[in-house]
Amino acid sequence: MSELAVSVRCAYKKYGTSVVLKDFSMSVPRGNIYALLGPSGCGKTTLLSCIVGRMSLDGGYIETSARQYSSMGYMPQNIALYMTLSIKETFSYYGSVYGMTEAAIELRGAALAKLLELPPVDRIVETLSGGQQRRVSLAVSLIHNPEILILDEPTVGLDPILSDSIWKYLVKIANEDRKTIIITTHYIEEAKQAHRVGLMRGGVLLCEETPADLISKNQCESMEQAFLKLSYKQEISRQNEEISVPEVLPSKRKGVVLKKGSIFTTQCFKAELVKNGFFIWRNKPMLAFLFGLPLAVTFLFNMAIGHNPQGMRVAMVSMETPHGVYDCVVPPPPEMACNFTYPLSCRFAHKLRENGLELVPFDDVVTAIQASRRGWVWGVILIPANYTLSLLARFEHNLQTPDYFTDHGEINIWLDMSNQNIGTLLKINLVSTYNSYMQDVFDGCHWPQAALSLPFKMGPPIYGEKVANLNHYASPAIILLLIFYLPMSYTIGVLVQEKLLGVLERSMVAGEA
Repeated sequence: MSELAVSVRCAYKKYGTSVVLKDFSMSVPRGNIYALLGPSGCGKTTLLSCIVGRMSLDGGYIETSARQYSSMGYMPQNIALYMTLSIKETFSYYGSVYGMTEAAIELRGAALAKLLELPPVDRIVETLSGGQQRRVSLAVSLIHNPEILILDEPTVGLDPILSDSIWKYLVKIANEDRKTIIITTHYIEEAKQAHRVGLMRGGVLLCEETPADLISKNQCESMEQAFLKLSYKQEISRQNEEISVPEVLPSKRKGVVLKKGSIFTTQCFKAELVKNGFFIWRNKPMLAFLFGLPLAVTFLFNMAIGHNPQGMRVAMVSMETPHGVYDCVVPPPPEMACNFTYPLSCRFAHKLRENGLELVPFDDVVTAIQASRRGWVWGVILIPANYTLSLLARFEHNLQTPDYFTDHGEINIWLDMSNQNIGTLLKINLVSTYNSYMQDVFDGCHWPQAALSLPFKMGPPIYGEKVANLNHYASPAIILLLIFYLPMSYTIGVLVQEKLLGVLERSMVAGEA
């Protein structure tokens, strides 16, 4: 018996409760073309995926004569090509993944382009017709001259003359170069050129013969009649005795006996880098997204976050004047710098307005605090009665200030700190406004500024700014988020697209070299 290139024994494969392969066994001699025939859904594609190692059996085992994955060529049922690459770039990508040199890829690509009558190699794949794309897909599976060639429906939609030339080429490399070819097809007549034919139906191999023996043993005039006859026999057998799948499968899968290469290779990395470069460059919306999103996010963040709040509404209750804040509408005249007939509470109110705060008058503290709890204002400022007189008394008596002047000479503030950022910025604004307002008072009266400041001095910061800017601290976090998010989103998008196109499985098969 000839040496076997592929051997499948007692194969079982289930998807949930559906059994796709039922005690399936097949033998493919080396240097033969093995045509696997059967209707859609009978398990042909699943079987091929198991042979190339992309799926595992639930029972049974598969053995091949190949010693490494690069010795196998695989053409899936769908096109499975990168649509944004040209034909030449497609050859270069898969050839590099298979470990070929650039010179070998160019020489082999030119020969395949002539054989398969491909359009100019600088054409982009997505601009080709369906038949041309299928021919490029076939060329990819042949680019590295594999020992075992696995083709899933390679001639679907092709011109009959071109299909005939492909079959002649397959017969030639099988006979002369001892290549082993497993091919699935719907066209039974073209399978007559194969050395062996396997008829498959419902996950079961009905027979495995040469085309001539298949016709003669079943006493038919054509392979279609033989297939129909065997299908009727199987249907009758099913009615009499249903094929059962044992609870414990006969044997665990031994696996495809192939030698795996290293996880990382320079050629695969370079091929992926070049492929993704062409993909991004030719996909202008993706290019705009990758470069435009960081710029847009950073710009919008710096425009919207970290600035001092403007137009903040703050409730103000002034007990010093008869009508509260309403008596502080007119600003103080310049000549009254040290004339305290104009209340200091009104000077403070004008200073708050100059610094961007919107004062909302209230008659009592209880109503003002209720307004803050309802979100109408961001805080409450209370100016006690006799504030101006009490503050001047504190300056005059210093350590001997009576308790009355101490209590009535200070401003009481309650802030809404539900938003820590806004609350902190508002607090800084109020403190800086108070300091500025008192400096104006001391300057107008020619009082020493040293008496106003605390008895310690803060020098300039060694690093950073005196007043912290939120943008300087949050921007690095935004940049790190983009560094993580953009590659992750791009990778997920590429993987999903490759999965839908079928190129992920093909690249994984080729990348195991």
